[in-house]
Amino acid sequence: MKARELSELSRSLRPCPFCAGPSKLEPMPSARHWWRVRCEGYECGGTTWAAQDATTAVQAWNRRDGSR
Repeated sequence: MKARELSELSRSLRPCPFCAGPSKLEPMPSARHWWRVRCEGYECGGTTWAAQDATTAVQAWNRRDGSR
């Protein structure tokens, strides 16, 4: 996935469904080519399940399918 596409996906993220904090699209730290969206709130911890592509992770987050 190109940097421009990732940037557009990141801009489309809705705020955290748990605390309304900012959200971030990121690759999974221990699983190459897997993505997640997580809340950047210090104590929140909201996140999606790992997805095989960034688009799926963003869609799950924006549907409010994130889980802690």
